[in-house]
Amino acid sequence: MRINRPAGFSGYSGAIQAVSWVVVFFFMLYVAAFRLGWPYALLRVPPVMACHLVNFYVCYSWLVPRYYERKRYAPAFAGFLLLLLLLTPIRMAIETRLAALPGSPSMPLLRAAGSRGLRGFVLVSELLVALFASLLRLAARQRAQKKQLAEAERLQLETELRFLKAQTSPHFLFNTINNIYALTLAKSDKAPAALMKLSALLRYLLYECHEKVSLQKEMEALHSYAELFRLRYQWPVSLSISNEARDQHLLLEPLLLLPLLENAVKHSALGTDAGAYVVMDVRQDDQYIMATVVNSKARRPAEPGSGGIGLANIRKRLQILHPGAHALSIHETDAYFSVQIKIPAA
Repeated sequence: MRINRPAGFSGYSGAIQAVSWVVVFFFMLYVAAFRLGWPYALLRVPPVMACHLVNFYVCYSWLVPRYYERKRYAPAFAGFLLLLLLLTPIRMAIETRLAALPGSPSMPLLRAAGSRGLRGFVLVSELLVALFASLLRLAARQRAQKKQLAEAERLQLETELRFLKAQTSPHFLFNTINNIYALTLAKSDKAPAALMKLSALLRYLLYECHEKVSLQKEMEALHSYAELFRLRYQWPVSLSISNEARDQHLLLEPLLLLPLLENAVKHSALGTDAGAYVVMDVRQDDQYIMATVVNSKARRPAEPGSGGIGLANIRKRLQILHPGAHALSIHETDAYFSVQIKIPAA
């Protein structure tokens, strides 16, 4: 996988980098002035700062990304060594020339440390700058990797969720059109009313299901589906929907409750068995929206090819939308089938 440029120090704007280096510069200037006095601090800090800048950006922008991150460790360490070999003599020249100035306060320090001590101090200081730049680059790269992987996972889940939602709408429309087709075959006067209900549902599916919808909108779709199903039969069917949620403007993922009702109707023998029933109840507490559907079990199970999207679709969508924050429970006996889902109230 290709990793984008890390959003570390070099990923910031030029103004932010400039401000950062100005702060470092004045901090170094203050420390040097405290030990050597302002005149000598002003002479020493700018060239030393220039060495640090070269060291930092060569490591951060070239050696680490071009060699170390590509696992070319030998050229990387050779580059670090060469950089230190080039910068150390320059820093030594800066320190010795400053010490040679008349009345220089750094001369006693240089004499006390000796040439070897000064070289060790310079080498350690530049090594620390190189190490800091390298670690910052590696940390920025790791952060960029995590961000890119998280974005890839988010896009994958979003794509999968869209696919699952796209499954729901055609599945529901297929069953509804079958119901209206049955009415037209029977030359029923209920067919025009069914078409009007279908038109309202299509408007909901096409124009209102792209983002979260209110609970009220989802309940209207449930009632429209129930009315479409009732229109198919000349006799009353035991299909009831109750909504006792306090807040009808709670937001939820569209087409999440509708497959529950559709699945219950399909497996209940409603309309063909006098004792068949479907009861759906929607409630709300302080944290959750709870939807429970109970349906009678048909004497003859639904044909394997007559659907099958329902519960599997809902389960997968809940795992994507509310990972670890939802519940789906199923209870089955010889007489009835019950499904309950709990989702966070938004």
